[in-house]
Amino acid sequence: MAVVEIADVDELQAVNADLSADYMLVNDIDASATTGWNDGDGFEPIGFPASNSFTGRFYGRDYEITGLYINRPTENRQSLIRYNAGFVADLHVLGADVQGQGIIGVLVGSNAGTIACCTTSGSVTAVEVPDSSVPSFGRQAGGLVGAAIGSSIRESSSSADITVDHRRAGGFVGFLQSGDINDCYSTGSVSLTTNNTAGYIGGFVGHVGTYGTARRSYSTANVSATEGSNQNYVGGFCGRRDGSISDSFWDKETSGQDEDGYNGTATGKTTSQMQDISTYNDTTTTGLNSVWDIATDANWVDEIWSINDGNDYPKLKRPSSQVPDVIGSTETSAATTLDNNNLLVGDEIREWKQDIPESEVFDQDPLGGTWVVAGFGVDLWISLGSTGVYVNMNGEPVMCQVYVRDAGEAVLGKVNVK
Repeated sequence: MAVVEIADVDELQAVNADLSADYMLVNDIDASATTGWNDGDGFEPIGFPASNSFTGRFYGRDYEITGLYINRPTENRQSLIRYNAGFVADLHVLGADVQGQGIIGVLVGSNAGTIACCTTSGSVTAVEVPDSSVPSFGRQAGGLVGAAIGSSIRESSSSADITVDHRRAGGFVGFLQSGDINDCYSTGSVSLTTNNTAGYIGGFVGHVGTYGTARRSYSTANVSATEGSNQNYVGGFCGRRDGSISDSFWDKETSGQDEDGYNGTATGKTTSQMQDISTYNDTTTTGLNSVWDIATDANWVDEIWSINDGNDYPKLKRPSSQVPDVIGSTETSAATTLDNNNLLVGDEIREWKQDIPESEVFDQDPLGGTWVVAGFGVDLWISLGSTGVYVNMNGEPVMCQVYVRDAGEAVLGKVNVK
């Protein structure tokens, strides 16, 4: 199936016309015009209305969507993608302004799919509406995702500022009900603005549910809650943990929080410790059981994390997809393998090769093992099979194989000429 290209904000909005297709950005998109859309309501989230979910693939290809505006304070699941059950990678949604009631985030409201190597920034505001049809357990807000349900999120970050007056809020994810978060971080702020004794507020995640797991992640987000709120449910990393958190940290100085939330198992560090590589690769360090895949900036090759040791926090540098080695495969098999790894077939260069069977891939660019953005086109060199002149034992020509092509140089067939 062909990948649909998106070049402007109108084409971005048109994704709602086919939620099962594959899409890719071909340039940065200025979405600031959405402030004047739909009588001030702004962009209609992808997967609108709530009964629809996005099940395709969205290749951001390291491009940015800036200035996205959504102002729907009485509606649920407000975000670029309302409900994701597909694949979203290498996408950066920056400077967004998202307002809704519950289950909201900059990138995704409810995530049951996969998110890889994405970043968000801007503001998320979740306001409780009296007599709302949204139940209290559905009121969640996060910088990247509102609620994660059986999802996979990896190597992503958010610097969004979150403001809520109700339940579960986190700088990265509001509620990790089930699924995994690996190698992610948050750097914005989280603020609970009302006296709410049941709010779970954390710099990284509001609430980790029984079947949720967070690994190798950190937060520097500032966390605040109105005086009178239950401070047992306010933490530097999470507000409440019922699932698993491991090898994860928060900055006690920037967060303003010396403790994690209820049953929290992340480890608080000073800013100096958070900027020291030994926090992440030395298991004698408090809070670290398994080392991170990390290197200093000077020694970075393709590790997940890179750090300017002693001067800055760890950063994510690697794109989402590793190119498989398809040399020796048939062109059909190679295309399937690339697709299974969220990659495309790029240019196809066909050459006659005496010792390589027809349709076999004999070279590729980039080579297997290289990391690239999802949706990247891998060029393939494909054999046309044996060609040229066949000779007898005396070296005399006996047959020549001639290829018949159409005007577009596609091979229609071949004939043997004696």
